[in-house]
Amino acid sequence: MVLGGLFYFAARPRQQEALYDDLPADDAQATAAEPPQEAFPAQRARKLEKQLADDRALRNTVLREALGKGDYALVARWVRELGEFLLEDLRGDTALAVGLKSLASEVAKPVDSSMRSACLQELEGRTLAARLARSGDADVFAFLEGVLPEAFVAAWRGLSPGAQETALRLAPARLRSAALRELSPAQRQEIALAWARKPEVSAGYALAAADELRARLADLHAGPAAADRALADLLDSLPREDQDALIEKLRREGDGRAFSGLLTESALAVAPLEVLSAAALAVPPAQLVTYLGGADESVRTQVLKGCPSRLRAEIEEELSMRSGVSREAFLGARREILGKLREEAERIGLQPADVRAWRPRVVAAP
Repeated sequence: MVLGGLFYFAARPRQQEALYDDLPADDAQATAAEPPQEAFPAQRARKLEKQLADDRALRNTVLREALGKGDYALVARWVRELGEFLLEDLRGDTALAVGLKSLASEVAKPVDSSMRSACLQELEGRTLAARLARSGDADVFAFLEGVLPEAFVAAWRGLSPGAQETALRLAPARLRSAALRELSPAQRQEIALAWARKPEVSAGYALAAADELRARLADLHAGPAAADRALADLLDSLPREDQDALIEKLRREGDGRAFSGLLTESALAVAPLEVLSAAALAVPPAQLVTYLGGADESVRTQVLKGCPSRLRAEIEEELSMRSGVSREAFLGARREILGKLREEAERIGLQPADVRAWRPRVVAAP
């Protein structure tokens, strides 16, 4: 019996080999030649692409976060795999100018096909994380994706106080930051207290605020504001004499509404001294020195007259040590001081046309 058992176990492997030998040759080759499954199949990639194309807010959140972290090579792979629509709302955003420039250089580099699945898996994971992290109330403000900060701030200023607070709370972070920069410390404190006292916003109230903001944006783009911005950009690139000549030509031949809100560099030479002083103090001293370094003598004298004596002495000392200023730096500084002049004029109820035509009152002696 023992010898019989040993003989059985010795013969068993040969029987199994014989069974495998009986398999058809075609089936054995098919099993060996079966390709491995793709790590990120095309159907899964199409689903991810559709999700990002349909949800602009989600897409922009993921892309902005990646660019903010400096993941330019990774974003370049996403753009190659899914398309340039990923960057559709990011073009023209000055806050991302450096990141987009670095991204352009990465897109031009050779493609490593072995990294396809890994980069798409990373995009899928970040998309899921962003979708789970966002607030449901913020979805009603998804129409703000692609809106420029200056347009948002202009529309936001025209909202009712309650809508302003809600829109500022639920707007995308980049737009909220742009609006907060325009507020005084006291206004920021009031908004912070309002958010602390009422941490939740009802869906109905959020929808009403979103509708009001959407209407203001529509008026802003449909009305004369777009023409005003285009004219302001044009004036901003011209020397002072050309600015004055264009304003005079518009006054004689154009629609008065087209230039009523514009301020030129000459306004700095005729603005009320208290308004000019407040505007000069609101500009960083370095920017003020840059502007005055390229300004006309009459404007420089008037602006210095509006500065406190200590600031005037510091600026004059800086100007004496400077030999010149670039055109780009001068135009940027001029834009900033004219913006502060406009704000101060509006604060006391003066319109830009009033500032341009301002003349000091002279009281005759009895």
